[in-house]
Amino acid sequence: MEKRIKKLIETALNITPNNSIIVSVSGGIDSMALIFLLNSLKYPLVAVHFNHQTRGQSNVDEEKLIKSFCSTNNIPLHIEKLTITGKNFQEKARKLRLNHLKNYADKYHTPYIATAHHLDDLAETILMKITRGSNLLGYAGFDVLSTYNTYTFMKPFIYTSKDEIKTYVFKHKIPYLDDVSNFSDNYLRNRYRNTIIPLMKKENPNFLESIIDFHKRQLAVYKIVRNESLAYLNADYILDIPSFSEKNSLVKEDILAITLEHYDLPVSTKRLYQMLKIISSNRPNQKLYLNNHYYFIKAYDKAYIKHLDDLKQVAFKVKVSEGTTILPNMDAFTLFYDADNNSKHYTKLCYNKLAFPLYLRTRKSDDVLAYPYGHKKLSRLLIDRKVPKEHREKIILLCDANDEILWIKDLYLNQTLGNDNCLYLELEGDNYEK
Repeated sequence: MEKRIKKLIETALNITPNNSIIVSVSGGIDSMALIFLLNSLKYPLVAVHFNHQTRGQSNVDEEKLIKSFCSTNNIPLHIEKLTITGKNFQEKARKLRLNHLKNYADKYHTPYIATAHHLDDLAETILMKITRGSNLLGYAGFDVLSTYNTYTFMKPFIYTSKDEIKTYVFKHKIPYLDDVSNFSDNYLRNRYRNTIIPLMKKENPNFLESIIDFHKRQLAVYKIVRNESLAYLNADYILDIPSFSEKNSLVKEDILAITLEHYDLPVSTKRLYQMLKIISSNRPNQKLYLNNHYYFIKAYDKAYIKHLDDLKQVAFKVKVSEGTTILPNMDAFTLFYDADNNSKHYTKLCYNKLAFPLYLRTRKSDDVLAYPYGHKKLSRLLIDRKVPKEHREKIILLCDANDEILWIKDLYLNQTLGNDNCLYLELEGDNYEK
């Protein structure tokens, strides 16, 4: 077992004994086997233990066990006490552990973080993903190596069964403590572990070998699809719907999965179906709520994820005069009356008579535009020009004192006012979008 794990680490993971490894240690049989094995292979280790403060004396005993082991083996140890309240305990705990492990990787200047997930865990994860629904990578369970920004998460026991780990622990007399919560069926994973997996092994003594085969085949397909998905995506994660629609269905789902992952959003079959449904709909403008922070937006031939703050526009009305005015949204509006050498970069508004002062304001639902042939609602113009719905709320209008609309950058210039006098206008800023 040691030789196999060493070969896996040195070849598949390309890690040498000079690299430090952050090891998550619970005190249970799996993690104690992992830190013992890695230590015997002479890797520099840093142990991190999480005390969830939910099991009283058991938490105290685990700390004592790990402190004793690390002290005996000269392994640096860090203990984090987690305080978790409210619902979704498991998910909250997972995120806290992940953040702490990354922080310690930063502290020790190493990308490597090791956890003791093993073959039986892989089988449980695959069956749970099949039950709940997932994407290609989800159905593969997890990989021996996964990267997250600058971090490399490694699972050296991925092809090692629980029984083999037990044999190794008993042979080397490695100390460990049982977590009694693992025997409770209150958690979904435990129900798979204690009921379904034993039944599958009874039906097929080679069940775990079948899991490895299924896992590797899924990963192979996933990597082919993932390469095509990454080649399609651009840096801003904006999907071009016509070209997206030409992709294979698996590639479409993976493109959306990558996009969700980029914003640290969960991926599920239901969520991917909702997004695909919006993209394929004949409705040009749609919005899907993802969570308290993000929406998935379809705007004509584009689709993308936006933060809620980016969709909000606070209504304002600001008086402007000659020179530059900074608006509440941080756009810069410039107005001057006399043409100069730079006037060609500005919009020229001609008029005979205007009701001063002039104002810049956000749009209203009943705004109407004047044309030489009559009038048109601004809302109709925005539809005709295919302005995305989210951008419509950010449009800034130049109006006179009577609220007559004079100009909207790139969309409208009032040409019913005469030609005796002229103004020169410009509106610039990151917050202004066509």
